[in-house]
Order: sequence, then structure tokens, then C-alpha cells
Amino acid sequence: MKLSKLVVNSSPIISLSKIGYADLLFDLSSELIIPEAVYQEINNHKCNDSAVKWIKNQDSSLFRPVEVPGIVSDWNLGRGESQVIAYAYHNKEFAAVIDDRAAKKSADYARAFSLFSRYYDYATCEAALENENKEVRQLSIKYLNEMKNSGDPFAIEILGSIKL
Repeated sequence: MKLSKLVVNSSPIISLSKIGYADLLFDLSSELIIPEAVYQEINNHKCNDSAVKWIKNQDSSLFRPVEVPGIVSDWNLGRGESQVIAYAYHNKEFAAVIDDRAAKKSADYARAFSLFSRYYDYATCEAALENENKEVRQLSIKYLNEMKNSGDPFAIEILGSIKL
């Protein structure tokens, strides 16, 4: 059963390759994308392990260049993780497949990231602006101010109604 369109990071490919199940990604997805940074990270690995062999056997149409917007690059993730998240952000029908470490690091930034989604709401913005994590608060304020300066009516309204 095909669950979703997937854009995948290197760690899941490496882990699944080690146990001989990397092709499971095709079984689970109706479309699979591997950002160029993920391809390079695996392909440039010094040893010729199962992930290197697997990725070299894939059709080049799976590999895509991905531009990473500032909202994602500000999270200071690796190139592969950043490209996976950026691709999923720009292509809402894709689910990002990343490892626990990257997911944990990016989870704190999710509220700030959600400010740029099409689903603006006060509760999300308040939660981001009141988050314990100083970086999340700073990013939230930074992005709301950028949105305000570009004339975004939502940012103007929320910055005027929430005490910083």
C-alpha cells in the first residue's frame, strides 16, 4: 500500500540498506525523491557499503537539486536534512523522512517554521513567541518582522496584538 510521496534523508537510507530493506521506501511511497545533498553524502562515503551500492543503482530521476530557504537554513541542520525539509516545505504533498536526531533538533523550530505555512493562526504564533527555547522565540520574531516589513497583514496584526 502506497502511503505518501516521500523525500528521504541519508540516515533512513543507510539504516534500511544495512538490513537489506532500502527498497521498502519504494513500496511505501507513490513517489520517492532524494535531494542532491543526500545523494552526495551517501555516494561520497569512503567505504563501499550497502547504502553506497543501493544509491548507485537508483535511477537519476530520483535525485533533485533543492534550494534551501533562510527559514530552514537558520535551523543549522546538515545539508541533507535541510534539503529534505525544504523540499517537503515547498511540496506539501511530500512527507519528509528524517532520523530521530534531525527530527528532535528541528521539532523545536517547527512553530517558527509554521509561521510561513498557509495555515496562520494566533495560537501557533503565541506558542512560538512564548516558547522556552530562546532560538525559537528569536526566529519567530525575526520571521514575523520580515513578513510585516513585506506588508503581510497577518504579521502586522499579530505583532500588534501580542506582547513580546
